[in-house]
Amino acid sequence: YCGYVGVAWSSCDTAVNYKVYRGPNSNPANAVYRGETNGNFFDDNTATPGSTYYYFVRAVGNNNCGPSAFSVGNPGYCPVSPGVVQNVFATNGSNCDTVRVVWNSLSTAVNYRIYRGTTNNSAAATHIGNAAPAATPDFYDGTATPGQHYYYWVRAENSCGLGGFSNSDQGWRCNP
Repeated sequence: YCGYVGVAWSSCDTAVNYKVYRGPNSNPANAVYRGETNGNFFDDNTATPGSTYYYFVRAVGNNNCGPSAFSVGNPGYCPVSPGVVQNVFATNGSNCDTVRVVWNSLSTAVNYRIYRGTTNNSAAATHIGNAAPAATPDFYDGTATPGQHYYYWVRAENSCGLGGFSNSDQGWRCNP
């Protein structure tokens, strides 16, 4: 889920609908009514990205009997877009084996995708590999042709998808 929290629960045979509540903690006394549904799922599209909430469900029976007691509160997190990577730097011929690409880490990223092109046009760039998050994330391009100048971009990725292309930086392997 991206931009909303999906809440699901086991259905109750005698329920005709369910009321859903959201709160800042596991105490249902602090929860506020968010809506109701006939099924056993509810999408909270009013959740603030980057926030964790606690959700509670109450079953309502036939002839508006009920509602039941609150369910146990379960946390739900509204994911945030990964954002755009900043400060990409590629080495300029300082190594004959690889081009090292480094950038600033993003706390919202679970993966980084590295792109390369021969022109400064991210739309024409080719995805050449991935890198895991780290304090100082980096990628070593051993497939670059020695002496050929390339432009490099990085995109962050998480459950919400891909962030935009970073700034580009030109890098190359030395020509032995």
